[in-house]
Amino acid sequence: MLTKLTDRVKGYKINDFYKSTISLSITSFLAQFIIFVGTPLITRIYAPHDFADVSILSALIQFFGVFATLRYDNAIPLCDSDKEADILFLIAGIFSVAFSSGLFILLLILEKLGIHFFNLNNENFIYFVPIGVFLYGFVNLLSFYTTRTHEFNKIGVSRVFQSITSVGSQIGLGYTSISIVGPIVGYIFQIGFGVIYMLGLITSKMKLLFTNQVTKADFKEVIRKFIKFPKFSLLEALMQMFSFQLPFFYLNMINDQAGSGFLMNAMKFSQIPMLLVASSISQVYYGHIKNNLDNGTLHQVATDILNKLYKLIVIPLLVFLPLAPVVFETYLGKNWRPSGELMQWIIPYIIALIFYSIFSVNFYAKQKFAASLKVQVTILFFRTGSLFVGYFFFRQLTLQIYFACSAFIYFIFCGYALNIINISLKDLGSLIYANKRLTLIAMIVFSLFVFIALWYPSYLKF
Repeated sequence: MLTKLTDRVKGYKINDFYKSTISLSITSFLAQFIIFVGTPLITRIYAPHDFADVSILSALIQFFGVFATLRYDNAIPLCDSDKEADILFLIAGIFSVAFSSGLFILLLILEKLGIHFFNLNNENFIYFVPIGVFLYGFVNLLSFYTTRTHEFNKIGVSRVFQSITSVGSQIGLGYTSISIVGPIVGYIFQIGFGVIYMLGLITSKMKLLFTNQVTKADFKEVIRKFIKFPKFSLLEALMQMFSFQLPFFYLNMINDQAGSGFLMNAMKFSQIPMLLVASSISQVYYGHIKNNLDNGTLHQVATDILNKLYKLIVIPLLVFLPLAPVVFETYLGKNWRPSGELMQWIIPYIIALIFYSIFSVNFYAKQKFAASLKVQVTILFFRTGSLFVGYFFFRQLTLQIYFACSAFIYFIFCGYALNIINISLKDLGSLIYANKRLTLIAMIVFSLFVFIALWYPSYLKF
């Protein structure tokens, strides 16, 4: 059914870029809708502190997941031939298996020695990390491969299956005697079930090894050609992922379990626009970037995307911002209002991150690997510094300072990424002026929502 729906979209008379974007957005919407509907049930089964372990485990999985494919998966859309792409797929897949297996052995040794680094309620949960890293690596690998082949409907359908299994497992396990593992199992399904859906693709590529269609010389040649990806991109991604997970490591360090739960649910909802629109646009933008660069159309495509993001993402999120605490309290339950209060600080950060996540691939398209690495070093330094300032001087506002500073630094470097393809600050100003009527309406609605949230909160109780 989902495949037929996305195929129908492809029949409309619009360019391939937006056909692909709409097709992927439809399935991404279904995936996020499932999470949106299921979350109120989950938050009424589990308390905020029940998410403490899963918050740190998810941070570890995404942190170590950076190493899973040596970042060769990111190079697949830029390959000059299908053979190169197949070889990179095999290299990344083999390393993912080896790395996750080695991580499991390392954790087993540390467990035997009685060494524990994190404040987990159940230290045995640490063994979910290598499982998650293995799935995380293969899901990213499959995602980039299908991005190259423009089979975006497969990416979208896998996201729907991931959402169904994640929400279903958390709700189902919540009513059993082993409910304690519900949030963790749900997270594992959320990041990994796409592997099951695309198992046929993995099998077809592995056959290349056993039928001798690729040689050792082929492997060496491809590794030499794309050596910059593990050399620069690996370190860059490591710092990027670490900076994303900093607040969870911080809350784990101070043993604020309820805070971890509030932050995790706030981040879950903040990911909806990321996955619904930004991720779809980003993947299609990256999938077509080589052709657009060769044809000289990259500047125009990027400008068009900026215009649509301003209308579809920036304005709606900013208008929603004043209502976040009341909406979270009403929708998730009265214990979850702090998530909504955090959301007010997260929204500007998410807007900046959406823009940067889409246009940061300009660094790769223009072969500016060293510049991209320097950007991530600066971002990590800036975000880490904001946590230190908050912790030592404004303890109760640490996360708020962190997200405000994060928004600022991402907006700065998004401008840098756009400047690479000759989009200036003046161009951005012209874009806002071209939408002046919509901007004025949004400002009026925003002011109205601020007034309602401050003076008449009872009007918002459903």
